[in-house]
Amino acid sequence: MKKTTPAYKFLFVSLLLLLFSGCQTRRGEGVLSPRVMERVLYDYHMAQSMAMALPRDRRYERELFYQYVFDKNHITKEEFETSIRWYTRYPKDFHQIYVNVRAKAESERKKAASVLEKINKVSFSVFSGDSVDLWYLPHTQIFASNPYSQTMRFAIQHDTTFYSGDSLYWNMNPLFISVNDSIRTAQSAYLSLNINYRDSITAFDTLVTLNDSLSFPFVLSKKQIFKNIEGAIHYIPSEYNDCSFLLMDDITLIRKHN
Repeated sequence: MKKTTPAYKFLFVSLLLLLFSGCQTRRGEGVLSPRVMERVLYDYHMAQSMAMALPRDRRYERELFYQYVFDKNHITKEEFETSIRWYTRYPKDFHQIYVNVRAKAESERKKAASVLEKINKVSFSVFSGDSVDLWYLPHTQIFASNPYSQTMRFAIQHDTTFYSGDSLYWNMNPLFISVNDSIRTAQSAYLSLNINYRDSITAFDTLVTLNDSLSFPFVLSKKQIFKNIEGAIHYIPSEYNDCSFLLMDDITLIRKHN
C-alpha cells in the first residue's frame, strides 16, 4: 500500500480547513458577536418595555433608557444598528440569538414569579377594625404589552381578623392610554378574584374596556370555612398599537365587618 506523503497530508488538511471556514458566517466590521448581541438585545427589550410605560408627556425620556443599554454594554448606537442590519441578512444566526434571548427572559420571569409567589403566600395580618384596606401591593399599577408588566397577581391568606359574613369591596380606577392616537386601539383588562373555602370556591371575573371608577362587592360565606383570596389583573393590549398601556389607580380591597 502506498503511503501518503507529508505534502498530500498538508494539502488534505488545508482543504478541510478551507472548507470548514467557508461554512462559517463571517461577521462584518463593527458587528457585535452573537453572545454580546444576545446580552444587548435582552437589555434593549427590557428598556423598551419600561420606556413604553412612560406617560405621554415624558416620551422624550425614552432615548435615555436606550442610551443606558448602550453605555452598560460599552457599545454605541451605531454599532447596535449596524449589527441589527447585518444579522437580518443571516436569519438563521438571528433566530438562534432570539431563541437564547427568549430562554433568558423566561428564566428571569420564573425567578421573579417565584419571589412574588413567596411574598404573596405570606400570611397577611391587618389591624383589627370594622373597615380595613387589605391591599398590600402598590395602589397604582402600570401595565404594558411586555410579559413582565402585563399581569399582576395577589393573594391574601386567612387570619383571625376575618369574620364570617364580612363584606369585601374591590375598587379601582382604570385609565387606558394610547401614545399614538392616530392608530385604532382596542384595549381591555381581565379581572379575576377567587374566594377560596375549604370545600368550594366563589369565583368572579369580568372584562373592563372603559375608563371608569369600579367597585366589585363580595360577601364571605357564613357557613363555609374561609381559606384565602386570590386574584389577578391581566392587561390585554391593542393589537394595532404597541404604544398603549393601562394605568390602574386607587386600587383597594376594603374589608368591612357586618
